[in-house]
Amino acid sequence: GNFDPVQWFTRFLPSLTFGDVDTLSASFVQGLYPLLVIALLLGLFVWWRRNRRQALLVALLGVIPLLLLGVVSTRLGVFTPRYVLGSAPALTLILSVLVLGINRRWLKVIFFSVVVLTSLVALRGYFLSDYAKSPDWRSLAYYLQDNVQAGDWVTQAAADESFTFYCVEYSITPNCDAKLPANPDQSPTEINSLLTMRSAQASAIWYVAQPPNWANAPAAEDWLNSHMQLVRSTWVNGMRAQEFKSWDVSAGEASTAPLATFSGVVQLANVQTFNEPSDDLTIWLYWRPVSVTNTPLKIFLHLRDANGIVAQDDQFPQDGRISTTSWTVDKLYRDFYTLPINSVSNGDYSLVVGLYDPDSNRRLPVEGGDSFTIQTISIP
Repeated sequence: GNFDPVQWFTRFLPSLTFGDVDTLSASFVQGLYPLLVIALLLGLFVWWRRNRRQALLVALLGVIPLLLLGVVSTRLGVFTPRYVLGSAPALTLILSVLVLGINRRWLKVIFFSVVVLTSLVALRGYFLSDYAKSPDWRSLAYYLQDNVQAGDWVTQAAADESFTFYCVEYSITPNCDAKLPANPDQSPTEINSLLTMRSAQASAIWYVAQPPNWANAPAAEDWLNSHMQLVRSTWVNGMRAQEFKSWDVSAGEASTAPLATFSGVVQLANVQTFNEPSDDLTIWLYWRPVSVTNTPLKIFLHLRDANGIVAQDDQFPQDGRISTTSWTVDKLYRDFYTLPINSVSNGDYSLVVGLYDPDSNRRLPVEGGDSFTIQTISIP
């Protein structure tokens, strides 16, 4: 996140002393940090009375990194304790001096036990909960490196500088520093304005990673879903990757000659398939209407073997956004389909497409039958 001086006391000092407090209950941390601040001040006071130069040095080692990070965080979203771990030894030393200064043995044991037990609880949460230090940015970078095309614009939802690092390392895109939202104070109006500009310039917009818990977090995805076509949605080791394109399809996306013509109603102009890391097949079908129909037709996409259908996706064109009763003749449409293959055995399968009337289940004829075999899909 961005600079918040209150977090120096409520999050930074507890995390640097005991471990990441995100693994502890919020109520426990709320009661812990005031006592910790008092203990650190008492420890410095005890040290100051014994050796002022040492106390000053350790205090500066503990405080200066926090101050410098606060300055940087007014410009970058890096306000998190892991970037100032160098302060942790200073805090440990201050608490150690306080323990040594306590005269009663039983009080020393209690104080020491509280510190150690709190640290162990934080460590237990680190290993046994769903907590992870960092998402798998490297796998996401590999995926984007293979799929992002020249002219695409990539922006991340997480506002995390780690993605910027891997994006630059793998040369994914020239705009590796793009974040939406960039910070919790960025207005939806500003986000929408930027996306409007980028959508007019880019051949596609990739929106990746999960947003933080900010009020403005849904703004970018809401705009993309309202103004562009979602053509790819997958997960890469727990990290989301979505691709959006303009609803207007360029002529260059279609084949020179149609792959198939369905009963004088529509031509299949092109097909693109993608194997996704989430064990799905993403398929783009390009349709060029020849005429309109009296009743709305549905499209079926099947993955078949010798025994029948193993995966399918049936939907109206563009998931109901358009209809065969009113689509524009000779206009090119892009359709997005997903076939789950996580339970499909290894082998070769036929990718088959067709159109049908959902009321009568009558299929539209195509050359050679009532469906068209697009290609063979090999699942390793």
